[in-house]
Amino acid sequence: MLATFKIEFDEATKRRLEQFLATLEARAANIPGALKNIGEALLQTTRERFDSGKDPDGKMWQELAPLTVMLRRSSKPILLRTGRLRNSVSYNIINNRLELGPNTVDAAIHQFGGEIVPKDSQALRIPGLSGANRAIFLKKVTIPARPYIGFGEVDEQAATDALLDWLDIEQEARSV
Repeated sequence: MLATFKIEFDEATKRRLEQFLATLEARAANIPGALKNIGEALLQTTRERFDSGKDPDGKMWQELAPLTVMLRRSSKPILLRTGRLRNSVSYNIINNRLELGPNTVDAAIHQFGGEIVPKDSQALRIPGLSGANRAIFLKKVTIPARPYIGFGEVDEQAATDALLDWLDIEQEARSV
């Protein structure tokens, strides 16, 4: 059985609905405006990953190696020793496309992990603990992946909230 409903509005309500839909349509057509809001939200969730030490899926990053802790003389949060990498993450809007990422040379090795091997010698020289004359020599250094760029559930919710805030549907609906 099929039910049919008919809704009728008075002229003032029709005008308010038309204005609401026109406003919503205009905002929806301004894609760079929406992307800017989403970019700010994703920038925030990405920076929060540095604070929590978790990847986009919520998994904890691998702990620092004991040698790294010893050389740093600190077990400060991973990837936050100076804040340079965290602060290098930014976003751009290009041709109705949002791009978010870091702008440092070492960003990829931390995101994806990998091995660092010497280019022109037989070992890497790592400054030691007791001054410039002491060093540790290693054939290679393996850095585990510690993803900080991505689009997990937290990012999806933040992007959705940012889009809804930008469209401000609730505010507009209250005015109808």
